[in-house]
Amino acid sequence: MDIMGRIDWTLAISEEEEGASMTRAQDEALVAIGKLVCAWGLFEGALEERIAALRTAAGEVRAVGNRTRPGMSRRFAELRAVIAMRDRRNAEALNEIANIEGEIQRVDTLRLMIVEGFHGRDGDALICRDGKNRPMTVGIAQIGREAEVLDRLREKIAVI
Repeated sequence: MDIMGRIDWTLAISEEEEGASMTRAQDEALVAIGKLVCAWGLFEGALEERIAALRTAAGEVRAVGNRTRPGMSRRFAELRAVIAMRDRRNAEALNEIANIEGEIQRVDTLRLMIVEGFHGRDGDALICRDGKNRPMTVGIAQIGREAEVLDRLREKIAVI
């Protein structure tokens, strides 16, 4: 094989490696987004289960969200109401619910921006458009951290 054959072969290897790294980066982005979406769904389910368990413990057996699926703010309002019925002096639990709700609103803003405003990818970041149509970059690592935050909040909801 002459020198030109070797150069062509090394160029082909470089292109394959570049394609493989692009695929790896795409896979990492998809995994991070999937973790965030799944963590959100698990949090919603845990919140609904906790509300149902608290209502059952209080003697009320109606289904939660039977006809329409309530939004997150209505779920938290119902959780606060059930906690207040259980113990009106339990300000600590109500403060914890308020803190969790604040975190959820922050994560929800990011989640909606990614799910509804994805515009492209730039290295290890996603380019998304926010509610005001401004381009924003969200790091893949940040998406993974937000999924971990949702898991931590789900554990907190279980013990309220």
